[in-house]
Amino acid sequence: MKEIEIQNIAEYNELLKESKHILIIDAYADWCSPCKKLKPILIDVIKNHKNVQLVKINTDEVEEIIDALGVKSLPSIYAIINGKVVSSFVGLQNEKFVSDFIDKINV
Repeated sequence: MKEIEIQNIAEYNELLKESKHILIIDAYADWCSPCKKLKPILIDVIKNHKNVQLVKINTDEVEEIIDALGVKSLPSIYAIINGKVVSSFVGLQNEKFVSDFIDKINV
């Protein structure tokens, strides 16, 4: 499934309302080195899960979403099911950690 880049709060709210998939929100910044290293890991793990959608949110461009999620550090990853955050983690993690994270919410 192709990743989505959210540009504004309206897109975000619409996605939360309409999505039938588990959403993995990747709150990142272009200047964040750990964010750049985590991205290919997320993509690689998520491609093996048909009902999981990667959603990228640039923290420098969409601050109102970041405030709503309560992002304090980067990268911040949130799992959302039916519009609700069900799990999250912060920081660069390895592929096994990310895979286990998704497997736990993808039941």
